[in-house]
Order: sequence, then structure tokens, then C-alpha cells
Amino acid sequence: MSELAADVPIWIVPRNHDLLDGGGDLAAFLGLEAGFGEAVDYQRVLSTGSVTIAGLNSNAPPLPLGTARRDLAEALSKAGGGQFWRIAFFHHPPFPGEGRGRNDLVYWMLQPLLLSSRVDLAFAGHSHNYQRSVALGLVDPRPDGVRYVVSGGGGGELREPDQTPETTVRATAHNVVRVVALDGRLWIEAVDESGAVLDRVVLAKDRIEGAAREESWSEPPPAPPRSNDLASG
Repeated sequence: MSELAADVPIWIVPRNHDLLDGGGDLAAFLGLEAGFGEAVDYQRVLSTGSVTIAGLNSNAPPLPLGTARRDLAEALSKAGGGQFWRIAFFHHPPFPGEGRGRNDLVYWMLQPLLLSSRVDLAFAGHSHNYQRSVALGLVDPRPDGVRYVVSGGGGGELREPDQTPETTVRATAHNVVRVVALDGRLWIEAVDESGAVLDRVVLAKDRIEGAAREESWSEPPPAPPRSNDLASG
């Protein structure tokens, strides 16, 4: 990982397993001497190209509460002044994914923050499969809500995704997701370990504060400048 990090920025958010064992080598790689313990208020905000990206710790109790929540909202607001897209990523998806019920703690604590911060897209893992959701509000879908992409099929045992109204695309497959962001468009592509396409969609916005809409993937995205490349896991 250190060799890859020398060429490509890597962002990592803590999983539930990291909280249980302190993170080990992963915490050391991130420079967290205390590990991913309860005292770690883990959040990172970065603006690059046409996106603002926020990495969060969705574990309880470090879930961003109180002052941390306010600080994160302010950071997203300041960092996202000139970017079309606001993207968050954390480990736990809020909706049912593989026989588990809805994660109420994430849903009721993180979702209002994402909505008030006008986050367009959120990435999660935890469920060992692939899913993409509709634009979700706090209770029902809404055009200016948050779309979720769950990419939890990184190599562990696969589990079949639940048939829930929140998701429109589901696949039981190991997968990797590639995103290209250029101005008012996001190209999102999920492929399995053979390279076969599981999902493709384009999100488009006409203005920074506008709601995103889905468009068909009619042609590949143009190659972004190398300086804007970002890898996360």
C-alpha cells in the first residue's frame, strides 16, 4: 500500500472490524497512534477538481455528533464553494443490505447531515455485494436527495443483497467502482473481477446548487487530468 500511496492519494475510512482490533497496520499507515478507538474523531475533507470529498467514520460511538457534526458541515460548506459535486464515503450504508435491518444510527445521524450539506453521492461498503440507490431524502426518495453506491464486494465472502425499495441496481459479485468527475458530470462504472460491467450511470447537474439527474452512459468519459486522479478505499 505504501508503494501505491507514493503515486496515488489513498483515502481510507475505518470499518467496524478496525474499531474492534484498533486498526493495526491500517491505523499505523494512516498515522493514528491511538488506532481507531472511540476517542478518534476521524473525518477528512478535500476539494480537488470539480468535487469535494468527505471521508467519515460511521462507527458508533465515533459517529460525528455535536461539535464534530457542526465542524464537518462548516468544512463541507467552505470547501465546496466552487465544486459541482459533494461526495461522502463511510463504511456502513443506512439501508438494509444482506439480511440486516436498516442501520438507524447511521440513517438518523448521518443522513440529515448529508442532506443539509447538499451531498450528491455517498459511497459505502459493509454489505458484501454491489448496490446503487435512488436519490434518498430523510423518509422518502426526493430529487435532491443523496444517492448511495455500496461497493462491499472487495474480496470477502459474497452475500446476496436485499430486494429493497431504496436500491435499483444490485449484484452479488466482487467489484470495483470507478468514478470520473468533470465539471457538471459524474461517470460511475462498476465492474466485476473479470472486467464485466455491473452498472453504469452518469449523474449530471446544470449548476452547482442544482439537483443531480441520471443520464444514460452513451459514451466513455474523457480522460481526466492526471493531477485530479484520486483513489480511495
